[in-house]
Amino acid sequence: MVDGIRDLAHKHRAVEDLPLRLGMTPTLAAYLSRYFNDLCAAAFPNVRMVIVEEYPIPLARMVEDKSIDMAFIARKSFDTIYEGSRQPMDFASLWLEPLYLGVRIGHPLARKNSIWAHEVPADILIRFDTSFGYDLEAKLPEASAATSDVTGIDVRSARFETVCRHVAQSDACTMINAIAAEQFKRDGFGLEFIPFDDEGNMRELGVLTRPEYPRPEVIKVMRDHILKAPPIGTVASRTTKNVLRPAPLTVQDTV
Repeated sequence: MVDGIRDLAHKHRAVEDLPLRLGMTPTLAAYLSRYFNDLCAAAFPNVRMVIVEEYPIPLARMVEDKSIDMAFIARKSFDTIYEGSRQPMDFASLWLEPLYLGVRIGHPLARKNSIWAHEVPADILIRFDTSFGYDLEAKLPEASAATSDVTGIDVRSARFETVCRHVAQSDACTMINAIAAEQFKRDGFGLEFIPFDDEGNMRELGVLTRPEYPRPEVIKVMRDHILKAPPIGTVASRTTKNVLRPAPLTVQDTV
């Protein structure tokens, strides 16, 4: 009852009175600030936007307890979190995003136009404990106990962008999603991006909300904008097949 009263009061306050709190994973948060700032400036010019960076499970819990309005996560993460749940949250599909293998410029693997998952050297591949939400991840070599010694970084204490910066200065390699890859290109990050030949090289991203979220019109406006103009490097999920062959991304693409 208290939650219902709070939601009712929330609904009848002007949109401009409330900051829009968006939850995003580490592979999205640092690279979509400009995109969502522009979106909000066009649709809700007086709304303050706050990005909250976390992993999928904590983000889902934040949506549930209303500390954030919505979270952008992979469909695969959503299915895992709410598998068997009697009252799952709402999930609206937005875009499909390719996965690349990131290596430093001049790396021997950078000579390849594309790569199969089984071709990736296990001893130099840096993997994360938290899934990115790609089916392809199951085909990549398993993480090795010796990987940190070989690559020179302990992934248990490093976040996504820290690992990417390390890869740009070493012989290691790692998985990089297209949204991050596009930003790295613009920043002259020192990485090249090799597309995978395997199926499962695309992940479905969407917005997670509570079914009783008091401002559905905000979600609709955001979703309509995203479906018409998805982030650079992605494609709207409603118009794209599940498996695409992304083009190679190289430093020359920044010209």
